Amino acid sequence: MKKLFTLLMISLTLLLNSCDKDDDSPKDCGCNSETIEEITVLEEDNLVATISYKIQLDTGDTHYNDKFWIGVSFENCPTCIDVMIVCNENFLNGEFDYLKTNTDEFAQIHFSGNIKKICNRPPNVADYSYYRIVLTSIEKL
Repeated sequence: MKKLFTLLMISLTLLLNSCDKDDDSPKDCGCNSETIEEITVLEEDNLVATISYKIQLDTGDTHYNDKFWIGVSFENCPTCIDVMIVCNENFLNGEFDYLKTNTDEFAQIHFSGNIKKICNRPPNVADYSYYRIVLTSIEKL
């Protein structure tokens, strides 16, 4: 009986001290994680940056749906693409909301922001890199 009581107390202690949903402390990944890099994409960088809105493509597609995605392609590696899923969509102030109804469209942009590690990498080719981003500036071209 004493062992059962001790086991219950340990379990209760672990349960009460586990992850708190209201905890705003940095995580290992996602929007609240530490910044791994600051990025700025301007015209002189010879990079192509676009923003689009991703919807669920099929029932097996559970990766960051109903979110704005930024893609950056590189002039010297046309198959290499950095994909950044926007954390702070309110920063867009509705400027790109038309992409929600025209999900096949892209808008070319210049932007800057803080890159975060992604928690769940969508399956894709190795030339694609995925991140989360907290935008600090964005300009539609």
